[in-house]
Amino acid sequence: MPVRRVYLNCSGEDQSVYIEYNALLAQPAWEERVAAALAGFLRRRRWDELVLPGMADQPVLRKLAALGQEEADAQVTRYVDLGRLRNESATYDSALSSNTRQQVRRSQRLYEGTYGPCSVRAAQTGDEALGMCAELGELHNAAWQDRGKPGAFSSARFRLFHETLIRQAFPSAAGAVAPDAVATENSSQPGNAKHVLYPPAPPP
Repeated sequence: MPVRRVYLNCSGEDQSVYIEYNALLAQPAWEERVAAALAGFLRRRRWDELVLPGMADQPVLRKLAALGQEEADAQVTRYVDLGRLRNESATYDSALSSNTRQQVRRSQRLYEGTYGPCSVRAAQTGDEALGMCAELGELHNAAWQDRGKPGAFSSARFRLFHETLIRQAFPSAAGAVAPDAVATENSSQPGNAKHVLYPPAPPP
């Protein structure tokens, strides 16, 4: 039997762009009114499930939860406060426990002992960043397919989201610079490069 689902602020794909800190898009003073209006709108529509992914618990969401029987899947969200580290001129590993730092360094030694020294290289053009993203997708999907799952890059929407972001971010692809593309690689096994996209530090 088909199920009619309504999603808030996402595509509705299981393997797509993952949203965090999801919330109603409203000015703080208008959140209650927007939530009430959305609840009223949904009451006039036919649907079976209302999916609110990546939501933090907020009082205004009670209005939406009251529309039906609630089923919550709570997950712990871990993060690193990069802004604090930047302001304190601290390194990332200083935020890790001593045990975690030892494990990371041990893994790096084992990896470099097998494949050679690692280096970090930032993409200089949009085309180079797109190439990094494509290789990241291949490596990511291969890792998840070994576990019997397709991987997020199997989603056309997921790939298009990141490719569009890259094209808009790099000067050669038009638009202001936003994210950086960084490759960590080694000289003996370039096919084992691991690529990361992350936002750069804001200008002083």
